[in-house]
Amino acid sequence: MTRLLEWRDAVHGDRALLQLFECTEKAHHDRATHRTLHPKPWELEAQSAIKDLRPPVSGAEMILIAEDHAGIGAVVWTYEFGSPTDVKIMCAAIVRRLRGKGGIYADELMSVTFERLVERLRASGQRRGLAIGLVHKDNLPSQRMCRQSGGYHYADDDEYQKWQWDLEA
Repeated sequence: MTRLLEWRDAVHGDRALLQLFECTEKAHHDRATHRTLHPKPWELEAQSAIKDLRPPVSGAEMILIAEDHAGIGAVVWTYEFGSPTDVKIMCAAIVRRLRGKGGIYADELMSVTFERLVERLRASGQRRGLAIGLVHKDNLPSQRMCRQSGGYHYADDDEYQKWQWDLEA
């Protein structure tokens, strides 16, 4: 499959690049309530998490950065919990300029993520594993991305849905 983006592991010098990452619009200040409001707070949360990343990471973590001619295009951050066979997708996001294109970048993001997770499974000598992730109940594009990549929604936790993918090396 031809890649639209060039994917690589994040390195120490990528901190400044990650701080430029924008996957959502700016929050708005409500003068009446003196509160900051955002129409998609889950996007703001993902963007903040990416901007706070400090590569390089430990062996249990993986941060992938995707770039094209215009700069950073997507970021994925995963973390092993318990063993190399169990992975949590902490954050997966695509910059605003690449969104709304029929899911082609989302499909690539998930494909590359699972290819790398399966490589890690093989390297650890394991054949099977699982990946889990949380998706906000109102985040329909991410729910579609999860479903299209073979994930299934197995539980709800307050405002978030729990998703799982079975990995096989």
